Amino acid sequence: MIENVRAFFENDGPTAEIVLATPVVRPGEELRGCVRVQGCAKEVLIGRVGVGAGVSGPQEPRYEGTDQKVDSWGFGVGHVYVGQDVWLPANQPLDIPFTLTLPWTTPFTAVGDAVLPITAGLGTELMVHDARDPSTYHPVVIQPLPSQNRVLDAFAQLGTAFFTGDKLRAPVAGVPDLVPMLEFTPPLRYPQFIEVGVGFVADPWHLRVILTAKKYRSWLQPDSVVIGDFYMRHEAVWQVDWAAAIEHCLAAHAVR
Repeated sequence: MIENVRAFFENDGPTAEIVLATPVVRPGEELRGCVRVQGCAKEVLIGRVGVGAGVSGPQEPRYEGTDQKVDSWGFGVGHVYVGQDVWLPANQPLDIPFTLTLPWTTPFTAVGDAVLPITAGLGTELMVHDARDPSTYHPVVIQPLPSQNRVLDAFAQLGTAFFTGDKLRAPVAGVPDLVPMLEFTPPLRYPQFIEVGVGFVADPWHLRVILTAKKYRSWLQPDSVVIGDFYMRHEAVWQVDWAAAIEHCLAAHAVR
C-alpha cells in the first residue's frame, strides 16, 4: 500500500491509499480493490472519488493521472468513478470498493520474472470543495496472456535475446496507438538485422501478432518494416510452430 497525503486545508485534509486485491493481472482482466480514505479533523464532503489506470513508456514520466489522454504523465488506459458526494466523518476511515477492467491491448510490464521498462499503476482522484487531489499512486504488474506467452517462447528457441519493451506506435493498418511491443536482438545467423520485434493486438477472441525487423537500408539510416502479420483465435495460437514461422519471416526479408 502506498499512501499519499493531500492536504486541502492547511495540511489537514483526508488521506487516500489504494488497497489492491489483484496486484498482478493480464490484459482484459479486472483490477479489484478499494480506495481507503482516512478522515481528517473535521467531517468533509468528498464531491467525487475516481480511480484510473495508466502506463508509461521508458522515456515518459510515471503515469499519475485518472484521465485517458496522452500527456506528460503517460497514457491512461481506463478510469472509473467510484463515489460521489461522499460524507467522510471526522477522523474515520472509509473503504470505497472499485473494479476496473483493463483493455485487451494494455501493454504488459513484465514477462515472467523479467521486468520491462514500462510502468503501470493506478491513480486516485479526490474532489473536495472543487479542489482536486492530484493523485495517489499504486504500481501494478501486467503479465502477457497465455497466447502471447506462447509466441514469446519462440524467440528464446531461436536464440534471440530480449532487448527492450515498449508501446507499438507504428503506421500499421488496423493497429491502435497503444499495444504491447517487445524487441529482441536478432539471431546471430541474421546479421542483416539490428533488432527484431513482436507486437500484439488482442481482443477477447482473437490475437494479432505483428513481427517487425529493423535493418540498415542506407548509410547509418535504420528502417523498421513489418515482416509478418498473423491473425487467429487465441486457441489457434497453440497449433502454430512459432519458431518456424518467425524463422521463415526473417529468412524471407534478410535478402531484401
